[in-house]
Parts: sequence; structure tokens; C-alpha cells
Amino acid sequence: MFYKREVFLSHLEETLPMTCVLGKCMVSSFKEYLSCRPTEYTEEDILVYESSYIETEKQVKKLEGLKRFSYSSKVVEDEIYYFRKLYVPQKEASPFLDKKIDELELKLADMDEDECAPVTPSMPQMQSSLSSDMDIMPYTEEDSGSPAVGRRVMELLRDLYVSVMGHQKKKRRCYSDFLAEIPAVDPAAPEKPPLNFEIIRMNLERGRYRRLDVFQEHMFEVLKKARRLHRTDSKIFEDAVELQYFLIKTRDELCKNGEILMSTALRYTLKHLQSDVYREKREKIPREIEEDKKKTKEKREKNKGS
Repeated sequence: MFYKREVFLSHLEETLPMTCVLGKCMVSSFKEYLSCRPTEYTEEDILVYESSYIETEKQVKKLEGLKRFSYSSKVVEDEIYYFRKLYVPQKEASPFLDKKIDELELKLADMDEDECAPVTPSMPQMQSSLSSDMDIMPYTEEDSGSPAVGRRVMELLRDLYVSVMGHQKKKRRCYSDFLAEIPAVDPAAPEKPPLNFEIIRMNLERGRYRRLDVFQEHMFEVLKKARRLHRTDSKIFEDAVELQYFLIKTRDELCKNGEILMSTALRYTLKHLQSDVYREKREKIPREIEEDKKKTKEKREKNKGS
């Protein structure tokens, strides 16, 4: 959804914003975010966006800081957005630029010689009190505790699991109810460790999942196994596809597409799922048709014999 608005330069701050008309601006709204991009200026020259001028009230509405997004979920019809050019502070010149290369090479050579020089009794090796204390500091379990980031990731994984398992149909029946019949041991690979939704839930409760990609891989493995063991026209196959679709969608919402949590799991998108399901159906449907023909033929022969 796009809206066109007038764009203003805020060189004059809040005074006379109507005299600084630049042109049109595209305001794109995505969920609770708004992003603005001037159509006649490059993004490098404009900082998006600072404040808005409400034409009916003839006043400027302040926003918090210079951000690229506004947390307002509404686009007011009489609201006009204007911008300030991006200010890039000049970097201070390095003192090494004024010196000659020969002098720098001599200093670097002296530093290398000092490092390679042997330690003699007249040159005792200095050791800070902090480093000496660290050498004798005993090991405690608190040192190896998971940081706050790890706890946030585990909370996100629990929220994702609860949302997926609680995803309901119109008849208030969860999709996961139909997938409870999936065996933990894969008949095609009995040597693999057993895995189903109940085992994944136990791993979450015990805090064994600390990475999104590992959790997603296990969830996908259960759903792929459900599709592999059932026909394409079965309810379980359709529910497995719907549940994986909902998992990917909820994952992107919780991670804010990488703004909150960046993971390699985000590389697998809905397009990949559609491609995989299409390939699975293309491989299975011909076999299912042959099986149906064979069953029909056997049924006819049985009826003739009786």
C-alpha cells in the first residue's frame, strides 16, 4: 500500500516548511512500520524521516530522533512529510598521514626488534595484578552460564513452538492434532534418533535448543516425514504443508525478518516451501495413480471371482 505526499526540506527547522517544497515522496506502510523514500532524490542525500507537518493544524509533529521508520500505524490524509539532508560528520585527519613513509617503516622496524628482544634479569617482565589474579582464579559454574541473549533465544523458540502447535482450523481443531499419529522412528531410516513434536517439546523444556536453525530443522524434519508417509490427497499431507507455512510466517514475525534475531534459518522462505511441495507432489502423484489403478484392478478381479 503506497501513499503520495509532498516532501519538504527542513533546512529552516520548523519555520516556513511550506516554502521548501521538493516534490513527491512514496510512503510505504508495512504492518506497523512506515517507510518514506523521496522519488526525486537518492536515499544517500535524504535522511528518512524526521518529522511531519500537519497542514490543517499548521504545526509540526515531532518524532523521536532521526529514524528510518515511524512506529505510528496510521497515515493521516492531511499529513505532509518533510526531510532533512543527511549530515555526515567529517573525519579528523590521521596524524600518520603527514609523516613520511620512511619514518613509519623505521618506527615499525624498531617495534619489531623490541618485541623479539630476549627478556633479561635487568628487564623484568611486567605483570598486572589483574592478570595474576586471573591465573589463580578458581572455575565456577556461574562463569559458564548462558548469557541473557541465550535466554531470549530460548524464549523465542518456545513462543514459536506454542504458536505453531496451537494453530487451529475453522472448527477449532489444531492442525497438530492430525499429526500426532506420526511415528517417532522413521521407517525409511530406523537408525536415526526418534523425533516427533513431543520429543521437540521435551527438548524445549530442558533448554536443549539454543539455536533457531537447529529447532527449525527438527520441526521441518517431522513435517517432511508426515508428507512422505502419506498421500498427497490425504488430510495429514495438507495439514503438514499448512503447519510448515504457518511456522515460517510466525518465525519471520517473531524475528522481525532478522531485526531481532539473525539466523541462517531465515534463508528458507515460503518460496522454498512451495518449490519443495511442488516437487514432492510431482514425484508422488504418478505413483499414487498407479497404485489406485492397481487396487481398482484387484478389486474388480476379486468381485468377478466371487
